[in-house]
Amino acid sequence: MTETESRNEAGVHKAAGMALGPGCIPFILRVGVTGHRDLDDTPDRRASLEEALEAATALFPTTASTPIVLCAVSAMAEGADRLVAHAALRSAGGMLEAALPLSADRYREDFATEASRTEFDALLGRAVLVVDDFEAPTREESYARAGRYVVNRCDVLVALWDGRPSPRLGGTAETVAYALRERVPVVLVPRAGGTAVVDLGKGPVSEPFSGAGVHRSVLPDDYDDEDLSIEVTRATLKELDDY
Repeated sequence: MTETESRNEAGVHKAAGMALGPGCIPFILRVGVTGHRDLDDTPDRRASLEEALEAATALFPTTASTPIVLCAVSAMAEGADRLVAHAALRSAGGMLEAALPLSADRYREDFATEASRTEFDALLGRAVLVVDDFEAPTREESYARAGRYVVNRCDVLVALWDGRPSPRLGGTAETVAYALRERVPVVLVPRAGGTAVVDLGKGPVSEPFSGAGVHRSVLPDDYDDEDLSIEVTRATLKELDDY
């Protein structure tokens, strides 16, 4: 970790502590997001997202002395990215990290309306950390790089996805597939509604995720489960709680 990254990380943890009051050491659970851009903020979808975030939090047992603070890691596109960002910010002490595929000025060009650009600016102003060094020769590759960063940065990925494959580089299906291959826990929120489906990264990819085109083999018997992403996060949470 570079000196700049260390300062940024310290700032994120300071913000979390200040949000919950003195004497509290929260565990920051980073929730990445990927999903479709044409999703409206309806009451039903908001309820589904709240349930998905509860499902994500429930994967990591906590105690009264070590509360969980949600931090959305979002590329800030329209639709799913912003819906999860808003949901996290509504939670107690909730925070936002922005992973912009392009510089903010260039990124705004991708939003069709002034209302969308205004919403983007408002969310960006609330971000405790902004990373925007993913620019590549093409916009699609920039989006793909930002999507991979979101997966690598988060403890659990929330995907608002219809389960269908997509040929587009950097799209939702590709980001979900990358998370599944990396065995990052994924909470799938069906686009059409319904119960969220969770993949812990431990076994074969289940049916709802088949559209990602990932056929993950079962871990060998001699594999140490402690190396799984979800177990690493759980162990880190326990160390903080013990402290």
